[in-house]
This record gives sequence, structure tokens and C-alpha cells, in this order.
Amino acid sequence: MKKNWPINNLESVRECPYCDSMSSNMVHSNVEDVSFRVAPGVWNFHQCANCSSLYLNPRPTEDSIHNAYKDYYTHNKQSSLSTLSLLRFRIKNDWLSYHLNCEVAPRLNIPKRIIGFLSLVFNKPLPYWIKLLGKNDKIKGNFLDMGCGSGSSVRLAHQAGWNALGIDIDSRAVQAANNEEIRVIQGDYKTLENYKEYFDYILCSHVLEHVHNPIEFLEKLSNSVASGGVIVLSLPNSTSMLRERFGNNWRGLEAPRHLTIPSQVQLINIMKSLKFDVQSFADSGRDTAIESLRIERRSMKSNIFDILKAWLMNIRPNPDKNTNDFIKLVCTKL
Repeated sequence: MKKNWPINNLESVRECPYCDSMSSNMVHSNVEDVSFRVAPGVWNFHQCANCSSLYLNPRPTEDSIHNAYKDYYTHNKQSSLSTLSLLRFRIKNDWLSYHLNCEVAPRLNIPKRIIGFLSLVFNKPLPYWIKLLGKNDKIKGNFLDMGCGSGSSVRLAHQAGWNALGIDIDSRAVQAANNEEIRVIQGDYKTLENYKEYFDYILCSHVLEHVHNPIEFLEKLSNSVASGGVIVLSLPNSTSMLRERFGNNWRGLEAPRHLTIPSQVQLINIMKSLKFDVQSFADSGRDTAIESLRIERRSMKSNIFDILKAWLMNIRPNPDKNTNDFIKLVCTKL
């Protein structure tokens, strides 16, 4: 990590990738890869004065960015999980099987009445994007997970009755998926040119922040969705309340893999300009808060009592969706 990123593999960013404004302020400096500790260099994030989006400047070139993904989590296979993780995975599949009314394998085959009772007691709803998978009990159509990693979402969509496909740029992630007999192909967003108005459901979870040209990416996503189809977007929010709290220790930065992070307001405006109806969902920020506290503890050597105090004082339900930690959008093509 302490090594510098080769200077000939860096490029400057003169304009905001989301609105083309040339006015910005440096808001995070000397950021390191504290999340995975695999990418060298220290990095600076600028915030656009016009739309509040964040972007790395300078940033790795497209030809060199793959060096930031060594030993990345998308290379993991389900078969390599620990015994406890496998047990939790199978119990989760029982829960999904019950709520989606389909066979999500592998699972423990817990009786439906027990799952139903536990669901009633704990009252845990389906994640918003998974709920959409079971919305139509008849024809499900064509599903794409863009940037699918090792393909767990593709497997789930297939088992829920969709004609499911995954696309990922990482050859090792694709190989991990194919080893599990999951239908995933290698490619980037330009691969979408082969699927004009083809997909009824595109999941794009934590991908947009990794691409060099986010507007071009969103346009190609838009062109590949059929009328009435949906794009589900999930990614960090530049105007997150937790970013204000944690600064350089905010989990959402993840330099240098996160190249651009839009504001929720700006991303909604972009999707509306592409002729989508947009619905946003709230996010508690709990998972990011926990990870950010761990990063903060390592970097500042704070003790557990400081962490608990910070959690109690700063991590609370957020009534303003525009300061959500994650942007969670369901965009329906008009």
C-alpha cells in the first residue's frame, strides 16, 4: 500500500464526470486503500461545486485500474465459504424460497410454517431489489446483473424464473461464476450494445462508482432496457450524512476503485433526463457505519468505548433520503 501508483498510469480529471462543471474543491486528501489493502498509492477526492458529486483526481487510467483489484472479494466462490457461512447461506435461501415462492438452492428445507412464523416474528422484509424478482408470478423476462462479480444475484434470478445473465469485466470473477455453473460472460458496459431494448430487469449494484465514464455507462444501460423495464441502481452517495461524520474513514470512498460518486439528487436528475420514472428507497447506513468505525479505529487507534459513543451519537435513522449513505433507486423506463 505504501508504494506509489506509477505516474505514467495516472490521468487528470478536469471536469466533473456527472455534470461537466470545472469548478470543484478538494475534500479528501491522502486517502489510502484501507478497505482491502491491495492497491498502492494515496489519493485525493474532489467535490463538484455544481452537483456535489465526488471524483478521484488524478485517477488510474483505464488500462491500469485492474491493478487495484488484486484479491478482490468478487473472486470468492460459494464453495469456499466456512461451515458457519454455508449454514447461514442455506438458511437465507430457505427464507428467500418462502418469500419468492420458488426453489432457491442450496437450502436446508426448513418447513414453510416455521419460516412463515419466524418471518412474522422478526418482520424482516425482502430487500427492495429482490422483491422485484418475485413481482410477476408468470412471465419474468430477461434479467441482467451488470458487474455481477461471482454471480450470486444471477443464480438467484435464474432460480426465481428469469432468463438471467451476468456481465463482469473481471476474468477471475467470471471464472468463479462459471465454476458454479452460473451464466456469466466477460465484458464491460460496451457489451450492452449487443442487447438493445432486450432486458426487462437490470441490476447494477455498486458498479457505477467504478467506471471512468459514468454518463456513457448509464446511456448504454438505458438503451438496453425494454419499455416498461427497470434499472435498479445502488451505490454510495456523495452527500451521505456518514461521509460528513467519518471523513477519510468513510467506507464509501474505497480509493482508488471508486472513481466517481454522484449525489443522489444528480443521479435522479440524470435518470429522469434519460426518460425514466425514478423511485428512491431509504437506507439506514448501518452496514457502512460499522465498517467505517472499524476503519476509524485502525487509523486513529480509538478504543471500543469511543466507537460505541460515536455509534450512539451519530448513527441514527435518517429522514432525508438525499443524505442516505447508499443511493437506492428503481428506475422504470417510460
